[in-house]
Amino acid sequence: MTFVSTTSILAQSKDFVELSSQTKIYQGASTGSSVVTGDTQLLFTAIFNDHVLPPPFTQPVLEKQNGWFKLPMGWVQENDVKKTGNESITPEMLSKTYVGNFGILESGDTIFFAVQVIVPEESDDNAIVYVHLPDTKIICDAKRNGHMIEATRGIMIKFAEYEADRKELVFQLYRERDGAKLYNLHYGERWNTRRLENIMGDIETINTFDTSKLTKDDWNVIRNAIAKDGNPYQFYITANMLNHLSAIDIPF
Repeated sequence: MTFVSTTSILAQSKDFVELSSQTKIYQGASTGSSVVTGDTQLLFTAIFNDHVLPPPFTQPVLEKQNGWFKLPMGWVQENDVKKTGNESITPEMLSKTYVGNFGILESGDTIFFAVQVIVPEESDDNAIVYVHLPDTKIICDAKRNGHMIEATRGIMIKFAEYEADRKELVFQLYRERDGAKLYNLHYGERWNTRRLENIMGDIETINTFDTSKLTKDDWNVIRNAIAKDGNPYQFYITANMLNHLSAIDIPF
């Protein structure tokens, strides 16, 4: 299954909807069609190959048909979704870490994610969306459009690797598979935060890439890497989405 590109959707459609990770998404505009949600392979194809982030990320409506809405991953019934409102994303919502999940899959696994929306300069309409998946991170350049954050281009990171003596941020290709490129982000002490984590009953010190320590110049380095090596992304974040996630204090 190939997912529909949402490039320039804001120019094509003004309808965006919220749906939970449990909302059923079908391949066609019929309940007799195959269900997309819960299919692990399709979920990761959407994220890694087609650069589409599934619910609970806000979804654009690409087409309407007899009580059905077509979204990038498939079709949903109109009465199963809620159109986005006009609630603003406040400054207090920015630069926090929010956690959520993409639902319980047929395998019984729950796919968790964490997301940050960062504005390097408060008066700037530019933003960075940093999505942490179980095995990968995605750093996206984004714009604030009214009451919505629109991610436009992103780079996938396999590991954020700490190197004590490193003085600059460096992106190095980790792997390319089926056209999807993964990079490693190498960082030094200036961007590092150490935290304690319980791993298999042992308390260990974990080095963590801390986005709160990035300067505007650092963000420009990241944006340049995204522009050079990233892929087109088109996903959206609203205040309602963030309000339905849990905010936590720890960095990635």
